[in-house]
Amino acid sequence: MKKRICGLLVLGLLLFAVALADGYNAYDSGDYLGLRGSGVAIVVTKSVTIRTEPSFNGRKVESASNGDVLQVLGEDGNWVAVAYTKSNGNVYEGWVVRDYVVVEPMTITLAVSNVPAYCAPAKGAKMVGSLPKGTTLTVLGTWDDYYIVSLREASAFISMNVNHWTSTELYEKFYGSTVTASTLRRTRMYSGPGTDWSTLATIPAGVIVEVGDFVDGFVMIEYDGNVGFVEEENVQIIYGENDSVG
Repeated sequence: MKKRICGLLVLGLLLFAVALADGYNAYDSGDYLGLRGSGVAIVVTKSVTIRTEPSFNGRKVESASNGDVLQVLGEDGNWVAVAYTKSNGNVYEGWVVRDYVVVEPMTITLAVSNVPAYCAPAKGAKMVGSLPKGTTLTVLGTWDDYYIVSLREASAFISMNVNHWTSTELYEKFYGSTVTASTLRRTRMYSGPGTDWSTLATIPAGVIVEVGDFVDGFVMIEYDGNVGFVEEENVQIIYGENDSVG
C-alpha cells in the first residue's frame, strides 16, 4: 500500500470519540471473539518486549514482532505470560503487556481481492488500503457492521459484508482439499500473499503441506497449525483427485 494507514493512537482516539457519541454500545473487544480455549495471543503492535516478570522492571528476554503468535501460559492484571517460539525453533518464556496483543483472537481471511480498508467505520471514510484475496487479519474488535483489524502495525476497518473465511471455515477448506505441495527449498511462510508481510515460519526443504488456494504467485498453505503463504516458485504442487482448489 502506498499510503500509511491510521496508527493505533489515532484509532484509540477515534474509538473514544465515537464511543462518547454512541454511549459505548458499538465497540466490542477483539479478545475472545475467536475460539475460546485456543490458548494463543497475536502481536498487534510493531513489536512487543517479553520480560522476565509482569513489570516494566523485568529484564528483557526477547522481542516478538507484529503478527507473531504466542502461546498463552497465564495472566496477571494487564500482563500475559507467554511462550514464544521463533522460526529457528528457540523458545522464550516471559511476560508481555496485554495492550500489545489480542488473546484468543478471531482471525478472518479474505476470499476476494480489492477489499477496501478504511480509517473509520463508514464507506465514506478515507480508504487506506486495498487488500488482496488471501490476506489474513487479526480482529481487534467490532464496530457496528465493521471489523476493526490489525493491519501492518496499525489498524483499519473492514466491512463484515466482505466475502471472507473465519478460522473454522478456512480449516474446513483445507480439510476438504486433495491438493498438497512439497517445498523445493528452505522457504518462508508469510501472513499474507507477499514478501512484505510478516514471516510466520521458515519451512525446511522437502516438507509436504496442504494447499488451500493460489493467490497472485503465492500458495496458501497450512503448516504446523498455522495458515500462511509461500512463493509458488518454492514449492512443487501435487494434485490429488481434484485438479484445482478454490
